[in-house]
Amino acid sequence: VKRRIRPEADESPVTLLRVSFYQCYLALAFQREPLEIWDLKGLRLLRRMSKTCPLIVDMAWSCKHHGVKTMEDGGLSIYQNRLYHVVVKGLHVKDGKEVNTQWKSGGWPIRNMAWKDDLLAMGDAEGRVVIWDLGRRQSRHVRASRFPVIRMTFSRLAGDHTLAVLHQRELSLWDTEALTRQHQIVLDTSRSALDMDLCGVSPILLTNDNILRYAPAAAKNTPMLEKGDDSAMILSQAVHFMRKFPSLCFFFSSL
Repeated sequence: VKRRIRPEADESPVTLLRVSFYQCYLALAFQREPLEIWDLKGLRLLRRMSKTCPLIVDMAWSCKHHGVKTMEDGGLSIYQNRLYHVVVKGLHVKDGKEVNTQWKSGGWPIRNMAWKDDLLAMGDAEGRVVIWDLGRRQSRHVRASRFPVIRMTFSRLAGDHTLAVLHQRELSLWDTEALTRQHQIVLDTSRSALDMDLCGVSPILLTNDNILRYAPAAAKNTPMLEKGDDSAMILSQAVHFMRKFPSLCFFFSSL
């Protein structure tokens, strides 16, 4: 059954959409319009942010509410970008609050982010990855590649904080506790990465030659399987613990 929930005929194109962990809320970012938060069960608009809300670069949901505050020591410095925190409680969306973060050693504008439990990961246009531990109020960073970060995602397995980071010609799995690279897949110069995701801790990679590649268990020195191989792809189920207050975090450009 199809139902039209947006009556506007002439709108700004949608650039990003993010569904919350328990499929209760949908966040929509537009090319020229402010962020919107929707109730998916009732298919109704909960909040359209103010016109002063800048354009969003990336956003991520958390399955619990975090009291995100400025870190006392060091922190993160984000050039030409700012971080906002929005809390959704029931059908009420609280006003977004800006989080004063600073990179430790500078960098290019933030490209994307990922959020799981108390860990907020951010990647920039210079290939740097920053892991911000919200619980400990600590941040660490590493120069992951000379290529910009295209996409980041955490493992969906409970208690596993493996982070997959995608660059134009490589994909890496990182141990966020030790901040060490566990596995790396490098593409030849004739191919470039478009998107990726994780099945458990096994990366799935889409490239511009229309081939889907899969690395079972991400074992070192194991070649990626391509679509058409006889190996079966086993999808791991994501295990989540219920949290009371889902919340959304997003970056936006100040330009």
